[in-house]
Amino acid sequence: IYDPFSGTGTTPMVASELGYEAYYSEVNPLLQFLTKVKTKARNFGSRKKLSATLKVLAKDIKKDIVSQIEDQELKKAYKATFGESRFFADDVFSYILKTRTYLNQLYFQDILLSELVTVAVLSSLVENSYLKRQGDLRFRRGKELDELKSSDYFESLIKRITKIAEDLEVVEPSLTPTLITEDARTIGKLPHIGIDAVITSPPYLNGTNYFRNTKVELWFLGYLKNQGNLSNFRRLAVTAGINDVSLTNEKVVSNKELADLLLVLKKKAYDKRIPKMVHDYFADMEVIFKNLKKQLNPNAVLAID
Repeated sequence: IYDPFSGTGTTPMVASELGYEAYYSEVNPLLQFLTKVKTKARNFGSRKKLSATLKVLAKDIKKDIVSQIEDQELKKAYKATFGESRFFADDVFSYILKTRTYLNQLYFQDILLSELVTVAVLSSLVENSYLKRQGDLRFRRGKELDELKSSDYFESLIKRITKIAEDLEVVEPSLTPTLITEDARTIGKLPHIGIDAVITSPPYLNGTNYFRNTKVELWFLGYLKNQGNLSNFRRLAVTAGINDVSLTNEKVVSNKELADLLLVLKKKAYDKRIPKMVHDYFADMEVIFKNLKKQLNPNAVLAID
């Protein structure tokens, strides 16, 4: 079973749990990281012991983080990537920089423990920021800013670490899914795999840029050092958002229904990038599904949401 747009790894992980050989592609390194850590955690030999360790760690984590110094490399990367944009209150931003130092030290003691706490941190970042993820990642406004008054960075962190610890007590080991290529467009270059089923939810043509939506988490993981890094990631993604569109990059797709639609869009679209976004989305999809076809067994099932 294969998912060319794996996201957080649900399809390949469930397929593995059901005993199938599972493969996936995912171009976003944040989502690759989440899938890898979840897979490692459920196959770890002493999960109950790891759970107990996490619960003990959670009790002292505020004190342990506050006592650290701020990670200067992460601070410098924020400035170089986001400029004067202010995503966090000053105290929260300081805690996040200290958390990076704390996790770096924890990594040398216990890699998986550090990775699990990192997952908890990643899922706490936007909740404790001036940003809101609602379709797209955007700044909070109006009453949404009031939600921050009742939000506490360390409470969020402890809550998520505790949830991970509880999950570790019940999760069962299973087969490990395999990342076979990051970019699904390159699957045709691999030797024949023999896929029996493809189950996937591809990027939607809805204006959303999937890398911009995870830019805060990518920054914390160290993947964004400057503004150019985000642009490079965007070029790797399927064209799905207006900011993905490159007017100089020519992609080719030939389809009568699409050609008719593009004629209408060129007359009515309020932004000249919109017709090109639609064209390039289907050009990318054609490359993926034509290459994917070469990897399928006869009578393979293709399920697309």
